Amino acid sequence: MAMDCGAATRLGELGGSPANSSLGGSLRGRDSKRRAMSCPLSPIAGLAPGEDGFDLRLLQQAQAYLTCRSQRLAPDRPLLAAWEQFYRTYSPLIQSYALACRVPLTDLDDCVQQIWTDLVRKLSTFCYDSCRGQFRSWLYTLVRSRVTDLLRYTSRRRMTSLSFVALATLRGRDGDPAALHEQQSQQALVQQVLAELRRQVSACNYRVLHLRWIEGRSNAEIAAALGLAPASVRFRAHRMMQKFRRLFDLHADGEQRAERCAQVRGGNFQKKL
Repeated sequence: MAMDCGAATRLGELGGSPANSSLGGSLRGRDSKRRAMSCPLSPIAGLAPGEDGFDLRLLQQAQAYLTCRSQRLAPDRPLLAAWEQFYRTYSPLIQSYALACRVPLTDLDDCVQQIWTDLVRKLSTFCYDSCRGQFRSWLYTLVRSRVTDLLRYTSRRRMTSLSFVALATLRGRDGDPAALHEQQSQQALVQQVLAELRRQVSACNYRVLHLRWIEGRSNAEIAAALGLAPASVRFRAHRMMQKFRRLFDLHADGEQRAERCAQVRGGNFQKKL
């Protein structure tokens, strides 16, 4: 579900934290500091040249709103209204940019929220210069960067999921006894680790692990199926995969040590013969 104006306002409040020293960086000098403390409207109005539909006054009001939040100051009603208008204006554009960058529809809402989080952190330091580029170009670059990170993460996640499924279910190559034996050993090890992990964790956490890494479900699908928040699903899936990998490595190391011991014992036996 896409954010409404109220959520956008809360996002602006969260993003403008005092710990983020870059917020308000574009307001420099004694006069700028005095303006930031009083949070007035920007005196500049009208459309910026060379960019249809771009309201420079709206941008500066949105920046002033975030500056107020970063300094724990309550913005006045005009600034609050400007921020909500800024969100209504650019939310559809951000979604269209994300879709143009081929973000999956199932990840669109999460991606858009992450983009808004990035925008809140970086908007206050953005300085508009019509000679260097348009605001929409800057915004598209921001969206493309976030979508690229998402696609890269999704690709790694799918590869891990496919590898997990392959170890758990697929057979070895036909006609290759060595490969079949190795595949069966890996399958047995995965099943052993899963059985042990199931005894150690809650039923909900194990279900998240199974849906996420065995069945390859998305976080949104798991959240809907189990009645969890998407953030909780991401946290649980990450923790469960860490636990699985630790157990898998532990068991794999144990098997390798056992094989080496068997080889040593076999060699000593052959020597005695």
